[in-house]
Amino acid sequence: MSQLFPVSFTIETLSWIIYSTMHLMTYQKPTDNYIILDKTNNVYGIDLFIGETNYLNQGIGTKMLSAVIEYIFEQLQAVKIVIDPDVSNTRANRCYEKCGFVKVKLLTAHQLHEGRHSDCWLMAINRKKSLH
Repeated sequence: MSQLFPVSFTIETLSWIIYSTMHLMTYQKPTDNYIILDKTNNVYGIDLFIGETNYLNQGIGTKMLSAVIEYIFEQLQAVKIVIDPDVSNTRANRCYEKCGFVKVKLLTAHQLHEGRHSDCWLMAINRKKSLH
């Protein structure tokens, strides 16, 4: 089950957060980097996007992500949450680390964006290490 939460400010869409249980995700090839997770029961994948640059560097992403992490751990009883940001997205990586995510593994050529492959971090937070 995937859930998308758009967050709006006045009439502009400010951002979105999406999460999904990992056991529902399908893989196109057996070497997909997420296979390194030992178990996917009660593991959720998450992604976050802030579309309006005027709202960057205000702590909005950290606040939104913290609230969703708390919801996933407390209401959905997740044991782990993973995310895979681009290594060059230092702002996002800093936000995820502030929220308790740690870098687990470098995923080489993991993301295809605008015709180019880029490296991503596999980052994770365990329930017991949650800020909440």
